[in-house]
Amino acid sequence: MTLKETAGEITSSYQHESTTVNPYRRNKITIKYTVLYYKYYLNEKRFFGERYSNLLISPNYKIESYPNVLVYYCPLFPQYSVLFKGNVIYTFYNFLPILMLIIILFILTKKYDLKTTKTKKESSEKDEEIDDNIEPIDMEGIFIGEVKSGEKPMRFLDVLNPSSEIVIESLFRSEQIPYMIKHSWTKTRNRKYRIFYILERDYKDALFLMEEYVKNKDNDERNDITIHKYPS
Repeated sequence: MTLKETAGEITSSYQHESTTVNPYRRNKITIKYTVLYYKYYLNEKRFFGERYSNLLISPNYKIESYPNVLVYYCPLFPQYSVLFKGNVIYTFYNFLPILMLIIILFILTKKYDLKTTKTKKESSEKDEEIDDNIEPIDMEGIFIGEVKSGEKPMRFLDVLNPSSEIVIESLFRSEQIPYMIKHSWTKTRNRKYRIFYILERDYKDALFLMEEYVKNKDNDERNDITIHKYPS
């Protein structure tokens, strides 16, 4: 679309033959093509070219006024030129394969995305089934059973913040530390807090766990958790 035309002249032409073997029919195919060399002048400067077209699909070129021809050159790079710059029909012919390739890639991408989504969904459903089949461990039931067996219980934590209670329960479960929770009220009876009881045998492990947990909290959150420490 941006090429401009100027007068040129054919300087020489050569006909070449290329022979290939058809792998299906096992016969030889000979392709003949002509290479044209031409020259043109721009601002009294001479340029040479041999490019027929910049399109992949183009018609057979016929020189009607040999050796004079029209040369199409690029204004920014005058050394770049062609003898056939294309028209609407051949532009469409060249764009059609690209369009088909884009459509094929789009379809393949969609199929891959659907397959990936389906695989992730199936994997997620399997994980949910596994999670549903796993029953949570009743740590309070274990605590009561151990106390009945002779283990000594001890008051370990007072927790004011409900969110901290949830995290501490999760930590105790992950470390297999049996516990029991009782609820009580502060002296002003305006705040409810939770009392964590653990077994005496688990005291050192629970103390280390809670000291590491409280270490990363700010002052307000630390004040909501009271650790009852006992002499070793």
